Amino acid sequence: MQAYEFNVQTSDKGELMIPLEIQQVLKARRKARVIFLFEDDEAEWKRLTSEAFLAGYADKDAAYDNL
Repeated sequence: MQAYEFNVQTSDKGELMIPLEIQQVLKARRKARVIFLFEDDEAEWKRLTSEAFLAGYADKDAAYDNL
């Protein structure tokens, strides 16, 4: 697997523009894996991790709250 790294800024519509030098590497109908890494402030990170943690909490887990 080849990896290419580049920085972009999202548009007002949340669109990303792939730089021309990367577009030239892309071939038609080739599979690729995309990973987005966003710069977040600490408050945003805490909110996201809290939401992710609580999303996995089920009512039956309440049995363990008082242990």
